[in-house]
Order: sequence, then structure tokens, then C-alpha cells
Amino acid sequence: MTQTGIKNSNYKHGHNSKCYQSPTYISWASMKHRCKSKHKSYYNYKGISVCDRWNSFENFLLDMGERPKGKTIDRIDNNKGYSEENCRWANRAEQQRNTKRATLMTYNGCTKHIIDWAEELEISVLVIMTRIRRGWSIERIMKTKVRKYGI
Repeated sequence: MTQTGIKNSNYKHGHNSKCYQSPTYISWASMKHRCKSKHKSYYNYKGISVCDRWNSFENFLLDMGERPKGKTIDRIDNNKGYSEENCRWANRAEQQRNTKRATLMTYNGCTKHIIDWAEELEISVLVIMTRIRRGWSIERIMKTKVRKYGI
């Protein structure tokens, strides 16, 4: 019970109230919601479940800790559900590399995600994707420098 006599079921951990939801609590609630059949993106999560232990926010918090700034929950193996063994806090780039629709490219026997190739070539991912859509060969994509306009 609070001082007002109104019971707040999440008062004990301080991550959820009518006025405040912590980033960690939002990640937990969103994770659970995505796995429900009524969620708009359920088709991406069909067959993916949340482990029984994580039905409790307190257990999720104990296992994962506070959500670091700039990171969200990520499943290491996208074919498995949400559990301590299969989850981590990851930034946007890490998550983009870890999707079912990740774009890998092989050049000179080396396979990397296009994000990694873009960093290595010092060009944007958009440039690489545009070149792929235009039907360029891998050789041409890798060897063609980006033209600088207005210099």
C-alpha cells in the first residue's frame, strides 16, 4: 500500500507507475506484447515465446539488468524465444546485423554484412543497396568509388 492507501502492484521495483515507465520496463512489456497474436507485427514473432521466468518483470530485471542507454532487447538466435540464455542488450547496428533478412555479401571469399562492408569501404549502406538493386556485380560494387558532387 502507498501512503494514499492505493495499492500499486509494481511499486516494489519502481519501474512502472501511472506517471513513469522505465526504459527497462518498456522493453519487457513490449517483448511480451510482440509475442501475442493480436500484435500488428505478430507474423514476425509467430512461434516465438517468452520463457515462463520472464512473466515476472522482477525476474527479467534480475537476469538482464537495467537497459543500457541506446540499446534494446535482442534475441541472439532469432529462431529461439526470449530467455536469459538467448537475449542481450544490443544497439541498432548490432540488431540490424542479427535479422532474418540481413544482407550478406561475399567478396574475395570473405562474407560480411553490408553494414560491415560499408564501414570498410567508407560508403553508406544506402549506396551499396542501391547498387545491388541496379544489378551491379559484387566486383563493381566493391571497386567503384562514390562520386563527390560540387567539389
